[in-house]
Amino acid sequence: MQVEKTERKTPDPWNSHCPSRGVIDLLGDKWTLLLFPVLQKGARRNAELLRSVDGISQKVLTDTLRKLESHGLVARHDYGTVPPKVDYRLTDLGLDLAKAISTLDHWVVAHYYEIAEARERFRRRAQRKSPAVGANTP
Repeated sequence: MQVEKTERKTPDPWNSHCPSRGVIDLLGDKWTLLLFPVLQKGARRNAELLRSVDGISQKVLTDTLRKLESHGLVARHDYGTVPPKVDYRLTDLGLDLAKAISTLDHWVVAHYYEIAEARERFRRRAQRKSPAVGANTP
């Protein structure tokens, strides 16, 4: 039996109606970007992830891991033991994405101070342009 191939449309994230925007939203999430380097090192249990990503709440961690799992980027492994033991690891697709995120991480570290200085210059320039508080304006 021959299976008929259907032609897929190329995703267009610049189109507001394209469902690929959901992937962009997921990848632009700070918790996703912070979890990937931790998971790239290997399988991690929930408590390890909470300790590794400072500031993430249990609820946000659970929600983020579920989203990543639903997109095929993270695999949840339940050992079926009592007490429960569960860990999370990147799938092959997730490992491929981790390479790109790692490049972004390195860029942030290498250029953080340039960005901080630019923000400060912008803040000072905006401060000079805005009228003084309490000044009479026509």
